[in-house]
Amino acid sequence: MFQRDTFSETVDYMSGVEFENFIANVFAKKGYPVQLTPASGDQGVDLLLTIDERRVAIQLKRYTGPVGNAAVQAAFAGMFHYKAKEAWVITTSSFTPGAKQLAKSTGVRLIDRNELEDWLSDLREEA
Repeated sequence: MFQRDTFSETVDYMSGVEFENFIANVFAKKGYPVQLTPASGDQGVDLLLTIDERRVAIQLKRYTGPVGNAAVQAAFAGMFHYKAKEAWVITTSSFTPGAKQLAKSTGVRLIDRNELEDWLSDLREEA
């Protein structure tokens, strides 16, 4: 899709809503059914993704500082609200030690900036 150096030139300057639409398009291009949740009252989930008939509740954080526990808690609660099988938090940043610990005990998958850049780089190579 694009190279690593373009990551900071594009994603870092997106609004939260633009980032949500961008990631939804990334998953759609990979062939996964994806649904954006309402902008308000989303119950801590920005996207609902279906992978091999598994529903995944995704919380997106376009942050510059580390993402804390609240995002993990929101994704975990949203997973139950939307009857999903998994919960993910995807960020343009990193995660606090507390968020990592909570994610480990709740099974929430954390995807930080490095992993996100790898995904986008892999997509670019596939195109």
